[in-house]
Amino acid sequence: RVLDTITVLYYNHQSHKVLKTSDATYTFANAIILLNSDLHNPQNETKMSEELFTKYAKRLTTVRIYRWKF
Repeated sequence: RVLDTITVLYYNHQSHKVLKTSDATYTFANAIILLNSDLHNPQNETKMSEELFTKYAKRLTTVRIYRWKF
């Protein structure tokens, strides 16, 4: 319920509507949590690559994938 509330609030306050629905926002938030778990799990020997994560995230038809520059 916490994640659901956070994602609805984020969806309602985003200015560019990168995520087109609150459901897409919720799904993308879960994907980020799974990616973080994959990265920090010491028992996981093969980490998910950026390309693989992007491939899976693109399956969410309501999400536009951006490459963030740091």
